[in-house]
Amino acid sequence: YPLCALAVSDERPVSTQSTWGGLELEVKRSKDALDNLKSKTENDMKRERELHSEEMRQMISTMEGKLRDERTARRREVEELASKNNEALRTQKKYFQRKITDLEESLEDSKNRCDSFSGKLSKSKIKNSELQQELDENEELLTKNKKEMRKLKESLEQYKAECSKVQGVLDARTQERNLLKKDNARLQEEGQTYTMQIENMEARCKKRDEEIVRLKLEIVDFENNNKNLNVQITNLNSKLEKEEKIRKYLHNEIQTLKGNIRVFCRVRPVLKKEKVPTAWPLV
Repeated sequence: YPLCALAVSDERPVSTQSTWGGLELEVKRSKDALDNLKSKTENDMKRERELHSEEMRQMISTMEGKLRDERTARRREVEELASKNNEALRTQKKYFQRKITDLEESLEDSKNRCDSFSGKLSKSKIKNSELQQELDENEELLTKNKKEMRKLKESLEQYKAECSKVQGVLDARTQERNLLKKDNARLQEEGQTYTMQIENMEARCKKRDEEIVRLKLEIVDFENNNKNLNVQITNLNSKLEKEEKIRKYLHNEIQTLKGNIRVFCRVRPVLKKEKVPTAWPLV
């Protein structure tokens, strides 16, 4: 946005000199406003970059640590379950494997979200660099306009036209400043949203840790019950052996009392077809 003004010699009228001094004051104020905007924008963007990068690093480190702890815990539990031959323990192993895959998928989603956040941060960096470039170009334009102000010799009407141009440039810079404020507010809202998402993820991880502790307690109870059942089975087997010996002994005693060899016989009368005239009566 070029800024042009009339360079007046010592012989110009008093009204033109006062107008020229007012223009110089306006240009100086514009430069000061641009410098303040530049420094404020640089500081704001630098703070935003540092905050976003620190949040990303903390979130990635915490998620990786939790994943390592979760994997080691799950592997230990799977190894303990693999040493058991009980069908119930096998089903528990499958259930834990599914839980591990679910946790890995959730971690993968979290990493993808982190990557998306990093992409947004890189976009904001690019935008900051573009704004920095525009500010540098504006500074170059201001220096050029100062040189042109010393060289140009035009009428008062041209001077007024150039003043209107300067006013338009200031309006444009004001609009850009408002846009930058809106972008800054939007980035702050996004940061709050990311913070809420991180808190939700931490709460979910806490719930999963509680569920893991509960499942471990259930496994311990199941193993204790299994041991108790095994002890009861052994006691019942020993009792069954004793009762079986007693039964055999009593059976043998009954057989001895009844007699080992017994013959049963039943007498029936002679049938008609079996009768013979010379036959003797049968006993």
